[in-house]
Amino acid sequence: MPRIIRPTHVACHRRATVADVRHPFAVVPVALLLILISFIWPVTANAVTPTPEPTGSKSAAKSAPAKATFGIGPATGGRIDNRIQFSYQMATSGTYSDHVAIQNYAAAPVDLSVYAADLENSLDGDLAVPAASVRPKETGTWIKLAAPKQTVHLAAATTGGPGRAVLPFTVQVPYNASPGDHSAVIVASLTTLGKNPKGQNIALDQRIATRIFIRVDGAVHGRLAIDDLKVSYDGSANPLGHGKAHVTYTLRNSGNVKLGAKQAVNVTGMFGTKAIGPVIPDQVLLLPGATLPMSVEILDITPAFMEKVHVVTTPLVVKGDPDPHARGATKTVSFWAIPWALITTVIAAILLIVAAYLIRRWRKNRPTPPAGPRGGGIRPQPPTSDPEPEPAAAEDDHVAPVLIADAVISTPQRRRLALVSAGVVLAAALAWGTSGDASAAALPYNDPSVSGGIGLCSKTGTEITSGNINDRPFVWRAVSSVKAPAGYDISGRKATLVAYQPRPNVQAYAWNGDTLTAASTYTNPAAPMAAATSLDFSLNDFIGEFKPMVDGLLQLRLYLAAPGRDALNTSYPAINIKVTGNTWAVVNPVSVSCTSGDAVSSEESAIARTSASPTAALPSQANPAAGKTSGAAHASAAAKASASRTAEASAARATSIAVAAGHTDASSSGSSWLVWLIGGVVVIGLIAGGGFGWRRYTAARTSRS
Repeated sequence: MPRIIRPTHVACHRRATVADVRHPFAVVPVALLLILISFIWPVTANAVTPTPEPTGSKSAAKSAPAKATFGIGPATGGRIDNRIQFSYQMATSGTYSDHVAIQNYAAAPVDLSVYAADLENSLDGDLAVPAASVRPKETGTWIKLAAPKQTVHLAAATTGGPGRAVLPFTVQVPYNASPGDHSAVIVASLTTLGKNPKGQNIALDQRIATRIFIRVDGAVHGRLAIDDLKVSYDGSANPLGHGKAHVTYTLRNSGNVKLGAKQAVNVTGMFGTKAIGPVIPDQVLLLPGATLPMSVEILDITPAFMEKVHVVTTPLVVKGDPDPHARGATKTVSFWAIPWALITTVIAAILLIVAAYLIRRWRKNRPTPPAGPRGGGIRPQPPTSDPEPEPAAAEDDHVAPVLIADAVISTPQRRRLALVSAGVVLAAALAWGTSGDASAAALPYNDPSVSGGIGLCSKTGTEITSGNINDRPFVWRAVSSVKAPAGYDISGRKATLVAYQPRPNVQAYAWNGDTLTAASTYTNPAAPMAAATSLDFSLNDFIGEFKPMVDGLLQLRLYLAAPGRDALNTSYPAINIKVTGNTWAVVNPVSVSCTSGDAVSSEESAIARTSASPTAALPSQANPAAGKTSGAAHASAAAKASASRTAEASAARATSIAVAAGHTDASSSGSSWLVWLIGGVVVIGLIAGGGFGWRRYTAARTSRS
């Protein structure tokens, strides 16, 4: 601002020029520019640009051979009966003999290894079977087959029915068995050779299992417990915004009977505020002594300094079991939720007011400099006793000046400054209010293998973005937004739509998945397409085995295959859908043409579909330490095409487990440091502008008085 020299003896007020008043507001256009950037940044900061690996690279994963199709289940009279599992009520030292049947639905004979194993809960709550190399230590030792691990030859399926073998076994309860529920499985396993992402040979263990539940006589009690409840709070940069809490705890079945569990998490504040956590899917079955680590994120928490998180678990009786009158658990822990942004803003405003007051007092009370020229040895002349009167200032009928600290701001200038200040405040409020919404659209996980999007089409050839989970098929066409890579665009090319279950803190290659459509031959390599039929799964069929674990989200991938080439499962188009109740909706839809080509299901029956599907190469079950019970997806599809109702029941009970080697990838996420910087600059701009206006206002009042 230009320096103003104040004469001592001559009262002179001049009108302020534009240069006198614009410099304190130089931050205004800068703040407006940064606000505009803040509208865009939250979206672009979290955007993920896929970097798929070229198809022809040496590190592309090799697929395993196609899956065989076989089922397992309880048997009576040489055939699979209508029992859904083996279930016994026995006393200590008791024995019981039964039979298990294994059936081959494929057109080629197969040799399987059959053995007993322990059944346990995995870290995500599903039932799992240890790897074949792990010997049983608990209930699995109670199951006595003809040999601990025997090889069974199954003939090929014919028009008369599937190839079948019925094996006897005995359950022997030890004398010191504890009362309550015990669980095991009988596993049928097929081991084949495959390739890992480095091109090395690995063994692919394709397994199915039937469950065995034994309740030993004695006192039973059902209890749930909550352990290691912890919470961390993440505040908002918006002084009036809400924060979020990340809650972790361990759900434990502390009783001696298997139970289900319903869970609820919410947060209450010291001033009566309340934030309800997301709906947590019911835990269908938790074995005695099993633990389930849980992670819940609660949004829209009003920071009230001291908050409490409440976790409530309610036991559920497992279908078919007597009611054990189980007890649930409730646990509460307190945590700090301090509104630092609001506190900082209030403190800054107070400091600004105090600083303005002190500066005003300093300027008012500072000593008056002597009049006259400085230096040169010339003394200033004393004022005359009779100075001439100062001429009166001319009145201005058009502009009403205001005297402010030796400067005059006209009414139009004051109006412009007021409008600019109001615009800055409004733009800042909009920027803060929309930044959270923009970032909320980002997915909570990253899959670096995604090469493009997928569009979903109805039977009439129109693109759809929502539907009902019970629709069969799920959709009629799935179309890729990117063309087939070289080598996969040749004659005989095929595409298969596969659904995956995103899992917390698990890389995308290790998610669980299953096919939703048959392998389909498509016509247009520029738009690979998978076709569905009424024999294919509904989305509810998939959810029944793999319930959503991350905000109700599922991922759909389009796997491509071609003659002479392995199924392409290292680079694929994908789309994410969110399941809410009985409906689903696409999260980030892409635009495709549903009529740019066509596709025909290459299998007329679910049996052929399962054996020809590239699902064997899915990297989803890439856990060499433990097999995953995926619940009978492939076998149940095979049973739909079988003429035998007993075979259908058997296949519906089978558990498909695949074990393969995986690879690691690095996930990236957008940082928020620039958003904080923008917010800080905007706040500084508001404080500077407000302080300048307040100083001018107080000076004007002083001048008028």
